[in-house]
Amino acid sequence: MSMLTEWYAQYQAKNPEVFNENFIFNRNKEENMKSILESIAMALESIPNIKFTGCEIEEDESKFTDLHKIEESRLIQATLSFHIECIDSATGELEKQDVSIKLLLPKLIDNFYYKLNGVRYYAIYQMIDKGTFNINNGYSLGLKTMLMPFMLNRNDIEIVDLEGEVHKGRLMELDVFRRKVNILLYFISECGFEETLQFFGHHESVRLSDRPESEDDEIGFELRKKLLYLHVKKDFLEDDNWFVSSLVHLFIKSKCSSIEEASNPDFWNYILGRIYTPNKDQAIKKAYKIHCSVRRILDKCTVENMVHVAPRDKLSIYHIFRWMLIFFDQLSREDNMDLRNKRLRLFEYILYPLTKKLSTETYRCLNTKKLTMKTLLSIFSNIKPNLCTKQLITSELLRYVNCVNCLDLFSSAMKITQSGPQGLSSTNVQTRYRGLHPSYVGKVGLHAASAGDPGMVLTMTPFAKLDGLFFDKSIQYQTDTSLPDEIHLLEF
Repeated sequence: MSMLTEWYAQYQAKNPEVFNENFIFNRNKEENMKSILESIAMALESIPNIKFTGCEIEEDESKFTDLHKIEESRLIQATLSFHIECIDSATGELEKQDVSIKLLLPKLIDNFYYKLNGVRYYAIYQMIDKGTFNINNGYSLGLKTMLMPFMLNRNDIEIVDLEGEVHKGRLMELDVFRRKVNILLYFISECGFEETLQFFGHHESVRLSDRPESEDDEIGFELRKKLLYLHVKKDFLEDDNWFVSSLVHLFIKSKCSSIEEASNPDFWNYILGRIYTPNKDQAIKKAYKIHCSVRRILDKCTVENMVHVAPRDKLSIYHIFRWMLIFFDQLSREDNMDLRNKRLRLFEYILYPLTKKLSTETYRCLNTKKLTMKTLLSIFSNIKPNLCTKQLITSELLRYVNCVNCLDLFSSAMKITQSGPQGLSSTNVQTRYRGLHPSYVGKVGLHAASAGDPGMVLTMTPFAKLDGLFFDKSIQYQTDTSLPDEIHLLEF
């Protein structure tokens, strides 16, 4: 027996287990809670009066000032600090105040568990899309950021040139804030008509004119009867499937009548503002608020998680829009079930209640006509320390620890779910998402399924190869390096 034991020990030393220990044991290392908290807090800076000044995390529970309220929970405490400046409407003086909020968040115990109100729960990973996802048979392309999702919709339309010939094209609309708006309206109202052409690399292929005569290599379109025309290079029109048709649609609908109007940002901001408010006098101000809201969609955390997108294609939300527009067809053909298009997360969904709360408060302030110090302070006074833990306990992502011993690896370490915030709804999910996919082989256990929620709760194999919390980090679909990196946006 001793010889057999010795032989087995030597064999084991030369042939170690192929379990992915980094994935199994590094729940508290793969994600940085402080970085995620900073990303959430920085989104408040879209309100000009607020500046995020720092985040501190305390893991020593003996230092909590309200330790007596913790009872049988194991928690950490995060402190977010802000600086507020606001002009008093009565005195005209600048008021300044520093404010902070404290959050009690679950502490990871023994790599796998939380202990909340005396009960142990599994720390389950949530699997979500790492980037875009497609619906409506490829006619809609979505992106979920930490703050909010948006959709890019394709609508097939026809445009008629000056010779009466019909050209098929696409109208690309951004579906956000409960409105579907021609995507080019956001670009032109932010950075102007000429810079929009430059940003997409079409400045040599498209031009405006007050005359109908086209060059020999051009095709003309009437934008406003006998007043404004668009001339497009023939070879570009043959290759393009959205830009010209969306541009023609925008100009006709806006009733732009001159090159001067087309070059005037106020004209386009008035058009954008009128979509969101019936008040003509407040249209331009409303447009500015919409621009602020659009910019804040893309948060720091989402940028870091879009590892498959080249750095130059995610410098701003408008770079992301351009990337999605250029590669719309390729992205629309991607399989939403493929694990290469997925990633895992843990702390993000724990902090989702804070994200949702601050997002609601931000839009409330952006839509307030006169901001006061009292209004700004109410953002923070309404946030209770147990905001995240209270909602986490009632979340469908949490599971009671029911393993019979501490060696139960598959229950405690390998469970993942596709349900939860910004994930799939287990009450209304397509049948195919409850099935199996070829990309699951070697990564997801195929022999067992959740009885109560099949296909939504999965068990990873201990042999699964991941790069951090990503199944695939390879960069795909890079835009041409000839396109400009910079885009000059409005200053508010």
